[in-house]
Amino acid sequence: MTMTRRTLLGTTILAAAAAAPAAAAIGTASYRDARAPVAARVQDLLSKMTLEEKAAQVRSMWFGKSAILDAHGNFSEEKAAKALAAGIGQIARPHDWAGTSRYLERFREVEDTVTLVNAIQRFLLEKTRLGIPALFHEEGAHGYLAKDA
Repeated sequence: MTMTRRTLLGTTILAAAAAAPAAAAIGTASYRDARAPVAARVQDLLSKMTLEEKAAQVRSMWFGKSAILDAHGNFSEEKAAKALAAGIGQIARPHDWAGTSRYLERFREVEDTVTLVNAIQRFLLEKTRLGIPALFHEEGAHGYLAKDA
């Protein structure tokens, strides 16, 4: 049996029309849709994540922050593209330079810490596949220990 161009086109259109309601239903349950139920959003996000992305969400970066900072301690999008390609769950103590500094003069000013956190978060939201933000933490039990805080 030979399929004509008209038959093929008609079949394709019918299949697309039949699939449209299912695609629309999936779209309303998207993890990015704040109006969708939380359980549906979680299920949608988990179904889209690779194993590497799931593992990245349980990782924290503290002493390894040099993997995303340039020589001056500023955020490097180029380095982050490699180190945070799958995302990250948490960045610890963003006020210190590389997580190894023991001297107060090596800590960031409050404004510099905010700039760094915003740059990292913007990268994660805009430059990673799923746009999952990270949690940031400082020393919660003792207060914010950054320079001039």
